[in-house]
Amino acid sequence: VIFSMFGYGLPKTVEQILIKLQQQIVNKPYEIRLIGNMPSKLLNYRNVVGPLKPGQMSRKEMERMNAPVHYQLILYPEDSYELSVSGSIFEAISASKPIIHLCNPCINHYNSDHLPIGYCERDVDGITRRILDIIQNNSHHAQEYMQFHQNLQKLQKNYSPRATADRLVEIYSVTRLLSQ
Repeated sequence: VIFSMFGYGLPKTVEQILIKLQQQIVNKPYEIRLIGNMPSKLLNYRNVVGPLKPGQMSRKEMERMNAPVHYQLILYPEDSYELSVSGSIFEAISASKPIIHLCNPCINHYNSDHLPIGYCERDVDGITRRILDIIQNNSHHAQEYMQFHQNLQKLQKNYSPRATADRLVEIYSVTRLLSQ
């Protein structure tokens, strides 16, 4: 199973998870890919890979590294992105990558109860337990994983440039009618 972190993603939180994973006996293969600008010291942990050169990555290199990923980790805490958004969620939606995330209003909006695209966890321990469960019991998650992909495809349609343009035209039309 391959997990990824896209972007900057709070290196201290990533390190907490990596330390917890190191403390476990994991007898199945897994990998955590750091896609973006992460501190190189994180590459010293077992099963962690990152860009060959530190610093900015090209879009093409990020997409290449992300292609085989199964789950994207989004680790922004609850008080993050209350009136803004992380690009990480759009990377996950665009690339059709189910997510494992810390509960936060921004990400919860896209990973809703009626259209789940991954797992929401309350804390770093929950994220670590979820990763370990997926690694050790991957075949038990196959049905849910496929459902996440189907839901991601629906979100892709909802947030496509065409759908967004149609919504803007509708808003403009309603606003125009109301102002008359």
